[in-house]
Amino acid sequence: MDVSFNIVAARKLFALWGGALTTDCSQQLAKYQQCVFKNQDNDWVSACKKEAKAVTDCADQKVLGLQKLKQQCGNEIKSFRDCVQRNGTEDEDVIRVACMTDMNRLWDCTENFHDTLMDQGSGYGSGSSSSSGSQRKSS
Repeated sequence: MDVSFNIVAARKLFALWGGALTTDCSQQLAKYQQCVFKNQDNDWVSACKKEAKAVTDCADQKVLGLQKLKQQCGNEIKSFRDCVQRNGTEDEDVIRVACMTDMNRLWDCTENFHDTLMDQGSGYGSGSSSSSGSQRKSS
């Protein structure tokens, strides 16, 4: 997971692995959120790289299945990341419009990944917590 994936797909991550992230990576997540709020009027993507990396590193270590998701949705993650980086200095609404197609493709890929795991009887989470719920986007 990279910075752009953390930022815009946070809702999806929470739906898939919210329990593991908030339990096992709570300190890193809190520092990242504080940095984003503190720098929201500036280039918070650049300002919060260190905090975003800490969340990423923690999630990579603690959240089971995340590496498989990255492999399965790697192209979608890259496309979305590239779009966010191209438009990163723009207003949030501009980024949302510019990157909506890439974000939807990433969302769909994570939904397919989730459905596959659920069909296989696998779950999410870490050694200390588990989350198997999914919030689907409304059409």
